[in-house]
Amino acid sequence: MKTEEQTSIHLLLASIVTVFGIMLILTTITMSWEPWMIPIIVIGSSIVWFLHIGRAGSNVLYENLCIGLLMIGFFFLWGAWRRSF
Repeated sequence: MKTEEQTSIHLLLASIVTVFGIMLILTTITMSWEPWMIPIIVIGSSIVWFLHIGRAGSNVLYENLCIGLLMIGFFFLWGAWRRSF
C-alpha cells in the first residue's frame, strides 16, 4: 500500500501529464502537426491514471512512465515546432 505522501505526488504527476497532454493535443490539431502523436498521448495518460487509481505498479515504474511521457511530449513539441517555421 502506498503512503499518503506518495499518493499525493502521484496525483500531481498524473495531473501534470494530463494537462500537458491536453495542451499538446490541442496544439497538434491547431498547427496540423503529425496526428500519430495523439493516440500515444491518450494511451500514455490513460495508463498513468490506471496505475494511479488502481494503485498498481511500483513507484519507480509510475514515476519513470510519467517522466518518459513528458520527455516524449517535449521532444515532439520541440521537433515539430522547429519544422513549423
